Amino acid sequence: MTLAAEGGKDKKPVVRLSTFRNAAKHLQKAGDFRPDMLEDQPIRTLIDEITDALMEGVNIGLKDAEIPTEMADRLGRDVFVFSGCKTYHELREASQLLRDDRGRIKPFGKFFEEVRQIHPEYNERYLEAEHQFAVHSAQAAAQWAEIEREGNDYDLQYRTANDGKVRPAHAKLEGLTRPQDDPCWSEIMPPNGWKCRCRVVQVRKGKYDYTDRNEVSQLVREATTDLDSQGRNRAEMFRFNPGMDRVIFPKHHPYYNLSIQAKTVITDMADKREVKNGFAAKTIAEAEEAFRTQLGVKCRLDGFKKSDMAQVQEIFACVSHHFTDFPELRDKIKFVGSVKGRVAALEDVKYTELCKLNPGMQDDVLRKYAKNWAKRMAGCSSSTYAYSSKNFTEYALNGLAFNSTWAGTKVKKQLEYDVQHKFHPVGCDTVKAVFDHELGHKIDEMLSLYTDPDFLAIYNPAKAQGERFIADNLSAYAYCTSFFRKSNYTPQKEFIAEAWSEYRNNEKPRPLAVAVGELINRKYDAKKQN
Repeated sequence: MTLAAEGGKDKKPVVRLSTFRNAAKHLQKAGDFRPDMLEDQPIRTLIDEITDALMEGVNIGLKDAEIPTEMADRLGRDVFVFSGCKTYHELREASQLLRDDRGRIKPFGKFFEEVRQIHPEYNERYLEAEHQFAVHSAQAAAQWAEIEREGNDYDLQYRTANDGKVRPAHAKLEGLTRPQDDPCWSEIMPPNGWKCRCRVVQVRKGKYDYTDRNEVSQLVREATTDLDSQGRNRAEMFRFNPGMDRVIFPKHHPYYNLSIQAKTVITDMADKREVKNGFAAKTIAEAEEAFRTQLGVKCRLDGFKKSDMAQVQEIFACVSHHFTDFPELRDKIKFVGSVKGRVAALEDVKYTELCKLNPGMQDDVLRKYAKNWAKRMAGCSSSTYAYSSKNFTEYALNGLAFNSTWAGTKVKKQLEYDVQHKFHPVGCDTVKAVFDHELGHKIDEMLSLYTDPDFLAIYNPAKAQGERFIADNLSAYAYCTSFFRKSNYTPQKEFIAEAWSEYRNNEKPRPLAVAVGELINRKYDAKKQN
């Protein structure tokens, strides 16, 4: 398969002027613009229309292609997040025109007359280029999915459109040939700029000589370098691979330069959108089936009631989001549900084993033994909200479990108390935050982070300042000396899990949480590259 370089060329994306006007009207009524306003319906409609326009480009690029469901989901999520960030910048620019020289809010007629020029800039000119980029990026993602399926059976070769419109730096890449697993393809898989028409093709191994590795590095830098008047490289952001990274737009696009609060609002909106689109369960039985079929995990939610469905959705969205961002976690999480459910599942498999090994023994004796054993192996104390476990992989019961005795309003009240008294981090008073903590353990397990020198460079200075310092700047649970005697408490691991939970839940995460959160992202990016 090769890229259809001109696919969707004549397709004009559409965002209605009336939609932009309604968003501007909402802005004028509010008198300012805050990140949380992105969720308000007039502005959300603008985000949705931009998303739909760009998804048309993605669908053109993916036409007749076969890509994994996980990749398709991540590409769709990326387009929505990109659209949310684009809308934020668009309306932030508009908000700067809200007030007159005396600080008074302008009448809507005058305000809209001034901001109307923003619409053709963002929602016509920029959008057309972004739509074309989405077509080519989706084609590249689909091609990479095919390359991954076929393994390293072919070499890859860079081809341009080979006409007078090709950029000189891209023309130098013509004929570049390297193995499929060469690191260069993580940076120069087309598109390598706005309206880039280049492509990569599979060629028979040995048919073409490999381009010298040192020469490749230089060519990659030249092809993705375009300095502006201030010496900033505008093309560096195109050093990515849509299929490898599971994104349509490069992660260093200027739209992504926004406040942590805005990022949090947009990613939360993406989570809710995924739940709305992918979680329609109305009963506990339907929810268990959704976990099994949509997340690919074993699930039992014993102890949850229908009235707890909102919390079940929180768990589903949280795990789904992590599976999207860290696909390797699927290998470490085979069960998601309640502690009672995990105990019951473990009891069933142990009982089945015992029946096979002891055919003549009384059934009630075997069942009682299996029940007591399962409680001992998978139960938890009454004070535990949830746990993560890597045990019982042989039964596919390693994973995450919530203590359903805390379901409903009970856990919310206790978590609010914990946060107020600094036992858990700021912003971490939800079931989602509890699962972010447990998923932090799984990420730590995946990256071996708790012994990593870069992590210890964050942890050790904080530890040196004492238990009170960590309680004030992260949480008491992150470094609790009274828990050191517990076999299931390792302060470095809890520090990571608490920091990750705050990083994902506090609108303005504090320095320790930011340091750990950003380290996780860097380490995972490096792991993907290797």
